[in-house]
Amino acid sequence: MKPLSGLRQEPDPGACLLHFRGDALVFTLSAPSLETGSAWVRTNIGHARATRTEILRRVNCQEPALGRDWFDIPMRRIDKGRFQARLPLCEAGHFQAKCYFLKDGETYPMWPEGANTVINVEPAETCCANIIYNAFVRQFGPNKAGTFLLPIEQNCIQ
Repeated sequence: MKPLSGLRQEPDPGACLLHFRGDALVFTLSAPSLETGSAWVRTNIGHARATRTEILRRVNCQEPALGRDWFDIPMRRIDKGRFQARLPLCEAGHFQAKCYFLKDGETYPMWPEGANTVINVEPAETCCANIIYNAFVRQFGPNKAGTFLLPIEQNCIQ
């Protein structure tokens, strides 16, 4: 698993993304134009049930996580040296993904530098019509002008 110089992934490796169920996420991998081969996205997007099952089995049964939720999706060539895959985000959850390039005749993938891209997918109904409400209680009541003191504090001043 060695990095290939000039290999570039979008969205960037190590990025943390927030999307909503129903969105689509596009991965693009640019490989040096002289290289021939195929490109893939390794991800656990769409396998939230398998991920949750592994977490529960690790906690409840002390079984190691085996990564059964990970799989590879082929990317299609869009021009010389560039590949793309559009992934639908059909379920809410915490996912990861990273692209890799596999040279013709090779068995070891080449990865772009950096960590996995992290994708948090929220339920679609939380994407709009939200209100963030915050009240600062000191803006109201007797301390609005900043002169109000509690009886205990008044005794300390005298």
